[in-house]
Amino acid sequence: MTPVVASCPSCSAPIHFAIGSAIVVICQNCRSAVARTDRALEDLGKVAAVVESDSPLQVGLKGAHRGKPFEIVGRIQYRHESGALWNEWYASFPEDKWGWLAEAQGKFYLTFEGKLSKDAALPGLGQLTVGQQFTVPSVAKFTVAEIGRAAAEGAEGEIPFRFTPGESHDYADLAAGGGKFATFDYGQDPPSVFVGREVTLGDLDLESEPLTQREAKSIGGVTLNCPQCSGSLDLRAPDETLRVTCPYCNSLLDVTQGKLKYLTTLDGGEVKPLIPIGTIGSLEGISYTVIGFVQRQVTLDGTVYFWQEYLLYSAAVQFRWLVQSDNHWSFVRSISPGEVEVVGNRRATYEGRTFKLFQLAQTYVSYVMGEFYWRVSVGEVTLAGDYVRPPQMLSREKSGTDVKGEINWSLGTYMTKEVVAEAFKIKKMPRPMGVAPNQPFLHNGVLLAWPLMCGVALLAGIMLIGGAKSRVVFDKNYNLAPVEAADKTNVEFESPLELHSRQNVCITLRSPVNNTWVYVEGDLINDETGLVQGFSAPLEYYQGTEGGEAWSEGRQQATIYLSALPEGKYTLRLEVQRQNFSAPASVAIKIEQNRPRVGYLVLLLLALSVVPALVLFWRWQFEKTRWENSDYGG
Repeated sequence: MTPVVASCPSCSAPIHFAIGSAIVVICQNCRSAVARTDRALEDLGKVAAVVESDSPLQVGLKGAHRGKPFEIVGRIQYRHESGALWNEWYASFPEDKWGWLAEAQGKFYLTFEGKLSKDAALPGLGQLTVGQQFTVPSVAKFTVAEIGRAAAEGAEGEIPFRFTPGESHDYADLAAGGGKFATFDYGQDPPSVFVGREVTLGDLDLESEPLTQREAKSIGGVTLNCPQCSGSLDLRAPDETLRVTCPYCNSLLDVTQGKLKYLTTLDGGEVKPLIPIGTIGSLEGISYTVIGFVQRQVTLDGTVYFWQEYLLYSAAVQFRWLVQSDNHWSFVRSISPGEVEVVGNRRATYEGRTFKLFQLAQTYVSYVMGEFYWRVSVGEVTLAGDYVRPPQMLSREKSGTDVKGEINWSLGTYMTKEVVAEAFKIKKMPRPMGVAPNQPFLHNGVLLAWPLMCGVALLAGIMLIGGAKSRVVFDKNYNLAPVEAADKTNVEFESPLELHSRQNVCITLRSPVNNTWVYVEGDLINDETGLVQGFSAPLEYYQGTEGGEAWSEGRQQATIYLSALPEGKYTLRLEVQRQNFSAPASVAIKIEQNRPRVGYLVLLLLALSVVPALVLFWRWQFEKTRWENSDYGG
């Protein structure tokens, strides 16, 4: 088709099909959706005006994607069954190619219509389930993240397909790793598939600076009045807010296109957020405003457990969560379901890291306060699963049913109470209780350093032992004659023995005793100073047979280490006592200096292991406490 200028069949105002392949144009005068056919123009009905938002995109904006220029020429605003509103922008590329640019909750997804062979036809809507995996040939294996229904509301500009204002259609959104994204559109038969990826504004190379404009437009929010008590309500994220609570009368209100509708009055009881709504804080260099507070609960083994979630909003990155459980804190962001792979029954992987299943349970919303981007309600039920790899935790929430519902994944990172207190200027933070599922053990560095320290000590010891050269000072074997009485001993003297300073002294005693003993005492006497260094050791050895089995005990050799003695000449005095004094005996003595002592190296390694052993036991207790709160062990 070629560009066309014609008159609106509804109001006769001029309409302009600037893009040759556009099918529908919205009349700026009467807001009729006008379709062109091979024969004439057709009025498809009136469309609502688009709801203005802080979107950085607009009709007429130009940009480029991967080097190919485009222009945004139209959009349709769709409303989700939950009440959420999102924009679908239509970008015209060269050669009559169209891109679908979806915008929701601050994220952007650029997709293009794909062509599948008959052998790869899309499954019927009833054949899909949330969480199911489906392979788009030549693209990727996708995970079904959501199955829902959308209604077309406002529209403007030129549209690349025929649509009826107000009509609804079913769809399935899928995600894969690397930001890949796909949509199965069941608004026509056969259904269509659109494949692309999540993009940033930087990826679109827009001709202006939309992010700066977006942040500027977001300052101040919108003020409305409660329909119950007329109290003034400030909506800090007006374009995304679907539910808000009144701080004066505690009413839960529905938000639809800037209008408030009373739903119910909440019983707050004694629930009070530690961080008040409206508090501004900075985390990871980004300023956030606390706009919502949710208390959730779960019942396990008959016991009810509560935790609190704070919804944070920033114009730059949209929504984040700050979760408080047993006074432990986690900073949470949403991630694409396609980035997570559940392995078996108890594992999940994300970015190459493996997380262990910690808990599976149904959760309930017990209290809400503030504003929210979905239609939250007290009693809202989700099936939640947590997978941990401290300091991070993967959380999965599944709402609705398998055939019509949504699955969301988030990544939480443990945050100390000191960091949270500093970020939001909270003066008194309660002390954490127990061990959190994703709380890191802070002393792993000791365990990591221990092998290195032992390795260095062992290497140094081996080098010292290998490089040391011992020196033999004295080596002699004594043949001892019998003595006449048991109270007498053999006494021998040897001199001079020359000892060096700063070298240990090793004395080795040997005797071929057999079923008897000898006892050796000796002294090293400095000839100049009279310093006496004594030593002694028993040598005994017994053997025999008992009950048909041989046995033995004792030793025929003893080694004695003495610390270094002052340099000089020494006299050796040796005194030997023995059990069988009437029989001859022999005793050998060898004196060495600078002999390496391997036992010291062993003692050093043991000393280096004391603290790591205590830390290891501490860590075992820490992990034991953590996994005591899980149904799936550690």
